[in-house]
Amino acid sequence: MIKFEQGSGRYDSGAEVFAFRGTLGDRPVPCAISREAFEDMLVDATTEERMLRLFPEWEHVVFALAEEKYRRSGLNDRGAITLSVDDVAAFNRI
Repeated sequence: MIKFEQGSGRYDSGAEVFAFRGTLGDRPVPCAISREAFEDMLVDATTEERMLRLFPEWEHVVFALAEEKYRRSGLNDRGAITLSVDDVAAFNRI
């Protein structure tokens, strides 16, 4: 079972992702959601500052998306989970 570390989210402005930590057993799993995907979740969050404030409140939703993506397709070829706009759209259709 994959687990995610609450409060581990941080914004990487160079990659334009919110990165967070996951573990699979005792193995670390790098995880991220693209800024664009997070904006789509929030609909009206247009500034980086606002998204940074909101990420802790929304991390449980991001973790649910990451868990669902892991169940559907496992880890990517780099051993990570990266959520995109398509992943957010797929979750919204459920």
